[in-house]
Amino acid sequence: MQYSNEDGKSVWYHNLVTAHVVSEGGSYAWDFSPYYQKDYCAAQQLAFKSKKDLAVEIIEAFPAMDDERVYVLMDSWYTSE
Repeated sequence: MQYSNEDGKSVWYHNLVTAHVVSEGGSYAWDFSPYYQKDYCAAQQLAFKSKKDLAVEIIEAFPAMDDERVYVLMDSWYTSE
């Protein structure tokens, strides 16, 4: 649940960190990870991972060749403190 200013109440939502790949004229959904808030992780006995942690895991898991150029485009939010 998260508070929605627009609705004026708490609402159910899904929060995902996703990866999308564009290669050789094709465009593909490649990977995603669900994001859970700290309180939820504590209650469910899950290790908390920030959205930035999840993004780094997805980027590092991408199977690029050593001689391949890979460009990562992201929302500027990920580069903020």
